[in-house]
Amino acid sequence: MCMGVATANSILVVSFARERLEVLVGDARKASLEAGFVRLRPVLMTALAMIIGMVPMGWTWRRRRAKRTPGRA
Repeated sequence: MCMGVATANSILVVSFARERLEVLVGDARKASLEAGFVRLRPVLMTALAMIIGMVPMGWTWRRRRAKRTPGRA
């Protein structure tokens, strides 16, 4: 799941940089930096939402594992 989110975000950053490259006519460095700055907030929001959504599953998995461990009181 994490790899899918990272891949989707990177595709969006690259496509935005290509659009800016057409506007800036050949300044690839400036287009890529602008794409990184503009897309940083949505990328971080997506990653944070995924992390927050996975935390309850991690807590549940830990509790279930503790119940199945033999020899512990």
